[in-house]
Amino acid sequence: MGFSKATHSTDTRVYSCRIRKCAPGASSSWLCVELLHLTSPLLHQFFLTSIFMQTEIHIQEGALFCDSLCDNGLPIWGQKARLAECERMLVALDLALWLNDSGAALQVVVGCYGLLAPLIYHQIPSEDVLQILIKCLMVLQEISGTVKKKRNVETAESLQHMVACMTYYVVKGLRLQKETRMADMMVEQGKKLLMEIADRSPGGEDSRKAAGHHGDEELNETLKSLDSMKLRKSAPLIAHEATWSKGLGSHDLTGHEDPVILYTVIETQAVRSSFRDVMRFKRKPGFMEFVVLVLQKAMQEDQLDMVVQSGQEALHFLGRRDEELLMKKAQIVMISETRKPSVTPGDQFKRKKPINDKKEEMLLKKRLFALKNQKSEKECKVVDNLIQHMTLLVKRQQHRRRLRLVCSEEWVWRCHVNLLTARANFILLHRNVSQQGSTRQLCYSQLPSSLFSLPRCGTLVCWRSGLQHIRTPDPCVPTAAAARTAAQQPAATRGSPRGPSHSNRDRTSGSYGEDLYSDESDPDHEQDAHRRDALSGLKQRIPQQVMLSKAALHLRRAIVLAHRGGHWTSLQTACAVLWNQACTLPMLLVPPPADCLGVEQVYSSLTPVLAVACELLMDMMDRLKLWRVYDEEEQDLGASLHFSSTLDDCTRVDLRWIKTMVLHTLELLYYQAKWETLAHLALTYNFYTRERYTQMVTPLLVYAQRRLQDRIALFGGPPSPQPHHIQTTEITGESINCRNYVGKQVTCVWRTRLRFKRTSKDTSEIPQMKRAMALVSVPLDVEDTLCCFRDSLERGSHTLLAFQHSHTLLMLLLAHTQPCLEVPFSKDAGAHTPGRVEFSGMVYTPPTIAPPDLSNEDFSALSSICACPLPPSQMQTVLSSLNSSAKHLQAGNLSSLRAQTLHDLGNLHYYKGSRRSARSFWAKALDCALQGSGVLEAWDGVSWQGLSPQQVLKQAGLWGCLQGAVLTAKIAQYILTSDVSQRTKCCLLSAYLFKSLLQASLPHPQANLQYSSYTVVGDLIPGLDLFADPQRGGLSATVSSLGFLCHWLYAAGHYVTVLPVLCLYLHLVGRVCKDPHLTVRARILKVRTLTELGMFSQALREVRRLVNADDVPLPHTYNSTGDTARMKTKFQSNKPITEPANLQSVDALLSSRESSDTSALYGPLLCQWLVLARVQLLLALCERIHTLPDPLGTVPQERETTRRSSDQTTRRSSDQTPSDQATRQSSETEDGQKSPLLGLKKPSPGKVKALLLREACTMLDPVLRSGQAPPTGPEDMELVVEAGLLQSALYLQQGKVSDSADQAVCILRLLQDSVVFQAVSHSSLSPGPRSSMLRLRDSRQNADERDSKSPPQLFDVPTAVEARERMGPSLWLRCRLAAVRSLVAHLPDAAILPGVLPDAAILPGVLPDAAILPGVLPDAAILPGVLPDAAILPGVLPDAAILPGVLPDAAILPGVDSGEEAECVLKEGLQEAEQWGCVETHAALLLLGVRLDTHRARPREYSTVLLQEAVSLLSGRGCVSLGGCVTLARATLLLSDLRGSGGQALLLLTQRLLLQQLTQLGESVDLGEGGRVVLPAAPGLSNTHHPQLVLLASTTFRLGHCLLREASVKPAETGGYAGQPPHQRALEVLQSALHLCQALGSRPRQLEADILYCMGLAERSLLSQSDLTAHAVAKTFLRSINICMDHCPNLQHVQRCYLEMAGVYLKQREERTPDPGQSLSAPNTPSPKLQTLRTQLLHPLHHRRLQDSRIQTGYLLRKRSTCSSPGSV
Repeated sequence: MGFSKATHSTDTRVYSCRIRKCAPGASSSWLCVELLHLTSPLLHQFFLTSIFMQTEIHIQEGALFCDSLCDNGLPIWGQKARLAECERMLVALDLALWLNDSGAALQVVVGCYGLLAPLIYHQIPSEDVLQILIKCLMVLQEISGTVKKKRNVETAESLQHMVACMTYYVVKGLRLQKETRMADMMVEQGKKLLMEIADRSPGGEDSRKAAGHHGDEELNETLKSLDSMKLRKSAPLIAHEATWSKGLGSHDLTGHEDPVILYTVIETQAVRSSFRDVMRFKRKPGFMEFVVLVLQKAMQEDQLDMVVQSGQEALHFLGRRDEELLMKKAQIVMISETRKPSVTPGDQFKRKKPINDKKEEMLLKKRLFALKNQKSEKECKVVDNLIQHMTLLVKRQQHRRRLRLVCSEEWVWRCHVNLLTARANFILLHRNVSQQGSTRQLCYSQLPSSLFSLPRCGTLVCWRSGLQHIRTPDPCVPTAAAARTAAQQPAATRGSPRGPSHSNRDRTSGSYGEDLYSDESDPDHEQDAHRRDALSGLKQRIPQQVMLSKAALHLRRAIVLAHRGGHWTSLQTACAVLWNQACTLPMLLVPPPADCLGVEQVYSSLTPVLAVACELLMDMMDRLKLWRVYDEEEQDLGASLHFSSTLDDCTRVDLRWIKTMVLHTLELLYYQAKWETLAHLALTYNFYTRERYTQMVTPLLVYAQRRLQDRIALFGGPPSPQPHHIQTTEITGESINCRNYVGKQVTCVWRTRLRFKRTSKDTSEIPQMKRAMALVSVPLDVEDTLCCFRDSLERGSHTLLAFQHSHTLLMLLLAHTQPCLEVPFSKDAGAHTPGRVEFSGMVYTPPTIAPPDLSNEDFSALSSICACPLPPSQMQTVLSSLNSSAKHLQAGNLSSLRAQTLHDLGNLHYYKGSRRSARSFWAKALDCALQGSGVLEAWDGVSWQGLSPQQVLKQAGLWGCLQGAVLTAKIAQYILTSDVSQRTKCCLLSAYLFKSLLQASLPHPQANLQYSSYTVVGDLIPGLDLFADPQRGGLSATVSSLGFLCHWLYAAGHYVTVLPVLCLYLHLVGRVCKDPHLTVRARILKVRTLTELGMFSQALREVRRLVNADDVPLPHTYNSTGDTARMKTKFQSNKPITEPANLQSVDALLSSRESSDTSALYGPLLCQWLVLARVQLLLALCERIHTLPDPLGTVPQERETTRRSSDQTTRRSSDQTPSDQATRQSSETEDGQKSPLLGLKKPSPGKVKALLLREACTMLDPVLRSGQAPPTGPEDMELVVEAGLLQSALYLQQGKVSDSADQAVCILRLLQDSVVFQAVSHSSLSPGPRSSMLRLRDSRQNADERDSKSPPQLFDVPTAVEARERMGPSLWLRCRLAAVRSLVAHLPDAAILPGVLPDAAILPGVLPDAAILPGVLPDAAILPGVLPDAAILPGVLPDAAILPGVLPDAAILPGVDSGEEAECVLKEGLQEAEQWGCVETHAALLLLGVRLDTHRARPREYSTVLLQEAVSLLSGRGCVSLGGCVTLARATLLLSDLRGSGGQALLLLTQRLLLQQLTQLGESVDLGEGGRVVLPAAPGLSNTHHPQLVLLASTTFRLGHCLLREASVKPAETGGYAGQPPHQRALEVLQSALHLCQALGSRPRQLEADILYCMGLAERSLLSQSDLTAHAVAKTFLRSINICMDHCPNLQHVQRCYLEMAGVYLKQREERTPDPGQSLSAPNTPSPKLQTLRTQLLHPLHHRRLQDSRIQTGYLLRKRSTCSSPGSV
């Protein structure tokens, strides 16, 4: 079908422009339409063919196949290669459309879909992929004639699947981009294409249904069903939805409607009602699909009882239907998919058969007639009798064929129903166990038993419980009568722990009670009495046992159904669920809760299912030919740190997971003495893996073969080889041995009579049991097995054996630290009597350095199979073995295994106590992992050898970067504890390597700042499992390292760098580990990080989601809670805080509260931390308001009474969390009162700031009250310190400088006296005398108390240990800095105005003796004589305590010079910062020293020296944080002010430094010519609350003032640019500073007034050189006056402005009436009257009078604003 070129050119250009904009390099590979007109059609065809050929070559070379979901190498490279090939294919698409070749266009679309199939499957969001698929869908719509052509069934289904997947991806991507209208259009277009393809397919839907399901295409079939479901919900149900809303909701469905309506029913109705409606369609095809959808919805809504009940009901109906279909007892009504009338089962399964049946009957009659004519009468009777019996067999066979046909179409849905039912039972079991038993607390002394399992250790560990007690088989087994009796208990005893809602479900549980112990057989006769006692005790635990049995039964059915149908993905999913439960459920039972089932019962139920799962997995892998990877002769198979497409591609199969599960199953079978199953699995796994793991498998295999021989001898069976093996050898001509066991069918010998030894215990059941126990299906030739084992050893590598041996010794040494660990089934209960001495049957063999020689080992002794834990005395042997292994690996050039060995050596040396050796080995392992030398020394804090993250990833590999990140984190955490700078530098390297993992795939952002609102959805790296091999990358070590990195980088101020690390940490603890407490703690840290970065919009949203517990993993649930946080208004970061929308967002923060469920989930400690994070956010918002908080007056009587009553209630209620108290107090206005923020008619910045500070104090007060008692634990101590620091900052912002200093010093004293802090850093505290405020009143008494305190014990809880590690030098220096800041602010006759005038300029050179700019100093501007301390906000704070009950001493004592105390504390801080290597804190203290010297009226030289030292400390460092950069900028700015005219270069340097920080924060501010600041075009700055913007405005203002002063002093030497006057250049710089001030969220009014004043000076100088008028200049001064009088009253500034205005007008008057005596050579010289007026005004005495008048005016203004009524003038 052709189409016009004009139409194509219009449509294609629209979509191609989007492709060109998005796709990389698209502008260079584009179809040139002009050249198409100049070339021939033949050349066009050749060019099109060449593109197809080139693309196919690249696909073959790069393995970019459609089913290769993980390409060779890193996924990011394959993804980029696929996009590049799609770019080339788009050129071919345009050419095909130009040539009207619809077939080639369809080929291009199919090719693009094949290239993008992996990205579509993993749902990787990409703008490039989205635009490519949009264009492909548009082309398919345009060539619909070609698409609708009649094709075979497979091709039509493939096209349908392609269109469905493409449409689903496009619609999802467009809806994420908020393009709803276009998404609806694409839904309609996709629906139309699907209907056209379906209508033109041969045979319609019946033919497709008859084609059946293909096992190898289950992945595509699953996607097809899901995508079709989404599409059918969007398009075909529009008519039904209208009908449903009008009439269908009022009555029930009848079952005769179109089943498509069930999609709407399931989506809109409740689970119970929707399942009831679905059951009315149980006779329709697709019934099981709807059942699965209902169960999935019930699981998501946590209706587990409904899942169990509905699943069993659906399966029960299927069982009855199968019986009816098999026995043909009733007619089953089935509706075909072609919408035909109802037909009977005979009509359903006899399609196109009536004519064939007649022909067959006629032919059969003819043959029978001919046969009877040839035979005698007797023979004819025999034939008739045979025909009569054969008819019954044929009919039964036909019925079974019908049943198989029906069931084969439902296998996948039955599998999902059983799987969901099993999951629901497991979750209910977890909840029951957790309710009855105490929650297990993680501790270092109790490691999980899986760490010492066979796949981790390489051998079985013989614990103190003794493996020699494993029970042996006995000829007597119990009957299942007792178990059946126990299973048939009344429903009341079988009730679910969740309450009465389980009564309905228990009605159907009787059928499963019979299967409770039906397949369990225990041959131990000596323990019958004990088993009877245990069975009687089991009656109390029968609900848990029933849940476990049901879950195991359904899970086994799901596994078998998935294998039977060939559904590979479903089989892996079911086996993964089984494996997860087998690993997690026993951990809940250690220690075993009271009246709860034990670990042995769990393993007894799950081990048979594990054995079946392993066997079916291996068989399915054999079908799919996935064992070919073991044919490679690769020595370090699976040990490489680089990606291997054969082993690391987890899309098809995870071979490491298969290995772990099989070996663990073999271990459990060994413990339970299931020897025949063990031998079968061992032989099978050895065969498939080409005996690669024979050293771990064969010992168990030989031991099992010997035990089977003993069992045969015990039961009197025939010796090996047994008769059925001999007969099989005679028939096949090949004997069955260990290498050809798989695939051989053993012949059954029915006529062989076995002679049993009669005993007195024989009963009627004994002969059958003996016959079963005397015959074995596996070969028992031990010598043949040992021969094969020795042959495999000869082909193996000695280097790999040495590595495995050293690792086994290390694990055995670690196993000795677990004295309480016991193995299930290892010792019989009651067999050990007190006082009885037992002897071990094992012979202890001391370990050797080299691996033992196993060539002559026959594994007859127990010590050859199991190994005992090694005592600490053998540590040197383990170290020698590891060193020897590392040397062998280095000689064999196996760098990956050598890195792991060196890592283990460092761990062991650190455990031994040798930190220096540990660092040496960890550094060597880091070099080996990253394939470099001296990595730690070459790291400069920003990059390593100039390589990008992807280049490092390519050089080291995925697991190399992971190993390097963990190693550097360990070095920083455990070695570099006394050097803050080196520790931070090492942490930055670890964060750099962790971030490189996020660069391995396409969906993750590249910039650090983009991770502020990014969350990893799905897998971290699609198709890969980073933690499949614990030796290459351990999940626990990674999580621990990431947690340390996040907290340390936050404490060090690297807020931008910590964002990707936090994102990775949240993914691991939330999605992988599903730990709610770690997730909440990390998200609280993210809120604090976003707060420090000034990203208030993201921080408010995260707080809202935390309060609602959104996306927090809940324990024992199917999935996490959904994202229900929907903020009514979003905080706009580019608008002031006083905007109504922003105020509403902040008010939502104040009024939000946690529910009781959320508080119970978080716990009291996390709730308190959440309150602190909210207070920190409020204080940060207040800091961005550059004005004084307005007095709020007295609190209303009603609110004060309510608050006091609530405080009394708070003190009485001990079980209420501080978070609840804070939120209840902060949201007290919800009940009948309007919010104070939203109630402001004209919200002024000062009023808003005062309200926010009051609310912050209200929220913080309960936390401080809860910590009245001195904290004892590290976590409580850390919380109290953080709360105290926030309280000190709160007092500082409120102007209560004395209280702030008291609070800060109180925190220092608390840390100084803390036993926890002394244990951490007592050796690092700086020597020398302490200041008087840090000295205790009675040193002798405190020394006695310190001596009486016992040293802190080694903490065993990880959270306590981590909290203790965080209480080190970094926290002490933070407290020291806070104390110094408060003490420096407290000076006589001075008031601290935090954030009021951060850039207030006392212009150097304009006023004498004004060199230091107090507005540039951090956090405060000191305005001498403005307000005394007592006059600042009286009565605003309720009586908040400064850590009540801890230390009541005040920091500032009466009669003591606070300046001297501040100087003493400052000197101590400088010594500590220098000793600990904290450069940034050292520089910040030096900056505070400059302020202190200025207040104490010291010469400028003192300040200059301090500023130069601060600048030299921070300059030239590559790892300076944002806070350090701000400190450097402020120090440079102050230094330029001190230098006066020579500070222009420093100002330009400060501008570049600030612009670099703003670029890092995502702002695009440029620096123009001459120091002008160029703001971005509309919409402007994205975030106007960064402190760097205020500093940049202040710096630009000072630069403009400097230029203005130079132009005024030396006008001849200061030439402008390109003939521009120097005053014009200064004016442009000042105008850019003014524009920047006006663009800020909270405008610094004093700085704005000063800028306008200087602009007026510049404009006055340009009056004679430009078109400016005196009126325009005067207007500039008037603007400055208005700003000053309205926002920051300053009479001195006002008088200066009026003076300049008078000078302007006087000059204008003099120019109009010139004085004859005035010299013409000095046109700018003012008149004598004006000069006299200036001299008088600038006299020092006049300055003092102006200052006094300003103080009086300010006091009167405040008094009038406080006392005046709203109606007064």
